[in-house]
Amino acid sequence: MSKLDPELDQCLREARDRNEQRYTPPAYGQPYRSPLFEFVRSAKAHPRLGRNDAVTAAQIVDGHLASWGQSEGGDPWAAQFPNSDDPRTEFIDTWDKIKWPRASLELALQSATIRPLKPLISYSSTYERFVSVAGHLQRSVDGPILLPCLKFASLLNCDPKSISRYRQLGVKSGILHYHRRGRKIQREADEFKFAMEKFNWETGNEIASDNLKVCLASNASNLSAMPNRCTDLQETERKKEKNDCHDSQESEDKKELHEPPPSERAVRTPKFALSPKPKIPTTAELEEELRKTAHHLRF
Repeated sequence: MSKLDPELDQCLREARDRNEQRYTPPAYGQPYRSPLFEFVRSAKAHPRLGRNDAVTAAQIVDGHLASWGQSEGGDPWAAQFPNSDDPRTEFIDTWDKIKWPRASLELALQSATIRPLKPLISYSSTYERFVSVAGHLQRSVDGPILLPCLKFASLLNCDPKSISRYRQLGVKSGILHYHRRGRKIQREADEFKFAMEKFNWETGNEIASDNLKVCLASNASNLSAMPNRCTDLQETERKKEKNDCHDSQESEDKKELHEPPPSERAVRTPKFALSPKPKIPTTAELEEELRKTAHHLRF
């Protein structure tokens, strides 16, 4: 067995104890939560485990659980998590369902206190706090972020309806963008993208739209100064087409020079002969034919 990281080992032990204390059996009318939810979330918050995929993280945890002791069947997972039927599989399945661990939100809250963001339109101090936490959360998360009303309400000491209102105002001002709508039947939360480019992260101030236009104009001027490869390609194509037409006309002229005059050209015969038209006899020919066959009509 490879040498275990003592700091990670202590973190996993604390996560196991916290998971055991906070676990509540499933009840009617309550959303289902994995018996390993707290353990998985704490494990994913650790910098060494959080950057791994679910299977790799489970393989790292294997060694630590084995050093703690095993059950009668020899399964270290079953010994530490008796409330789960298949704890290792449940760990892997729950790992991908946790979009970001609690540590990310706590870190965003601390960063928002140190360097708060200042939107151009401030509806209230709590709204500014919400924007700051959401912005710093986006900086620490790779991908979309979740802004659950209940959790942010407890974090900012306000009503969940206010968080819902702050989200709508953020979307309206262009600070937030819907990445994917959640489905209530599946108990999925809405996913957002925070517009990082709208803020100066040194001062925390939101950049005015006029300054953004200046930046865009500067980029456009830089692009116009670059050589236009498309124009060069079009000019090359036109020259090539002109040369092709010239060569084609020259070949036609040569063909006319070598072609014999019409008087000397051989008359082409058709590939098939036309059938002759039926001959219509004259009256004299009919009388002559009747005269020759008259003896056949006698009895």
